[in-house]
Amino acid sequence: MLNKNFFLKKEIAQIMGISLSTLDRWLKPINNKIGKKTGKFYSKRQLKIIFEHLDFEFKEDF
Repeated sequence: MLNKNFFLKKEIAQIMGISLSTLDRWLKPINNKIGKKTGKFYSKRQLKIIFEHLDFEFKEDF
């Protein structure tokens, strides 16, 4: 699942083991830092920013 370049918000919540509403709350303060999604998707670069901010282990082999 993590060897692709774009991720839905639902997929990110599943990876982290949290609900979508919790992810929304956690992302709200850093929306400007993350940047705009591409359609419904976050890029791998944005995923790295999210994981770093939330102190979630990010592996470069995603």
